[in-house]
Amino acid sequence: MNKCSHLTLGTGAFLCTVGMMRYLEFGPKLRAFALTVKLAMGRVALMLCSIAPILIAYVLFGVIVFSRFSSRFASFDECFVSLFALLNGDDIHDSFNDLEVYTIL
Repeated sequence: MNKCSHLTLGTGAFLCTVGMMRYLEFGPKLRAFALTVKLAMGRVALMLCSIAPILIAYVLFGVIVFSRFSSRFASFDECFVSLFALLNGDDIHDSFNDLEVYTIL
């Protein structure tokens, strides 16, 4: 399967899950959860849309500047994964070690 089909399947699964949320409102134990997700969905989507251009700019910067020095930044996808891992505190040491050789003393 190629990337496009994986993206389509993932988007379809997400939309099916969101569509199933309306049925959780009828259960007394899950009503508070379903209403919280329903009310927060708009704000979360707005935040993601406002953050996406900044994230894309960082990824493009990483590809342009660091792709010569590290395979972690060789393509848009790899750079996105590397920056996401760095944001979460994973692979910090390994990423810096890849780029350490090229620092100016």
